[in-house]
Amino acid sequence: MTPRRRDLLEGQDIRSIPLDHLRSQIGLVSQECNVFSGTIYENIAYGSKAPSKAQVAEVARMSRVNELQSGCRAN
Repeated sequence: MTPRRRDLLEGQDIRSIPLDHLRSQIGLVSQECNVFSGTIYENIAYGSKAPSKAQVAEVARMSRVNELQSGCRAN
């Protein structure tokens, strides 16, 4: 019998971690620069259940996307 495989995160079985918490701790940075259609706000908020305007504004500030010229095409 083959032993059951376990996926661990810092020694803890990931199946025991609530999915919302696990997803909030993982990010992806692609080598391809793909911008989704929609607004910059929608691109930043993508994947979050209910981000506040303040959270989206903070991410825009941290990534310096808020420095883009107004009217800049995203796609």
